[in-house]
Amino acid sequence: MDYWHYWLSAGIILLVLEMIVPGFFLFSFGVSCIITGLVAYIGLNLLIQVLVFCVSSFVIFFSLRPVVQKYFSTANHEVITGPAALIGKKGRVTIRIENTTNSGRVNVEGEDWKALSLSGESIEEGEIIEVLNIESINLIVGKAVKGE
Repeated sequence: MDYWHYWLSAGIILLVLEMIVPGFFLFSFGVSCIITGLVAYIGLNLLIQVLVFCVSSFVIFFSLRPVVQKYFSTANHEVITGPAALIGKKGRVTIRIENTTNSGRVNVEGEDWKALSLSGESIEEGEIIEVLNIESINLIVGKAVKGE
């Protein structure tokens, strides 16, 4: 009896279910079913088909799954939002930064921020700055290194 169409159907169903169920779990079994379907199509007996399914499932599950999960996983990637996301960004001084008079504004990624110079020196309007830190509502900036 030919079982290839059962293996192929099971493989397709498992691959479709993988799109619904997260975790890259059903994918390995779906691919194994398709591989086993090819083995069944060439006429090998049921015992060999089951053996191919077991071995291919084991190999795919324990070799490919960890690699794919690591590549697609977002659990270990911390997403920084709000003002903290501006640290390291470049911007332009729109109003001269003068720490002694507590004045100065910068434009960073299209937003206007009050800014202070980290070194305490004045930074002229139009200069390119880099955001180094944030204190309260002030960006602490320094002159950007030329060539970056």
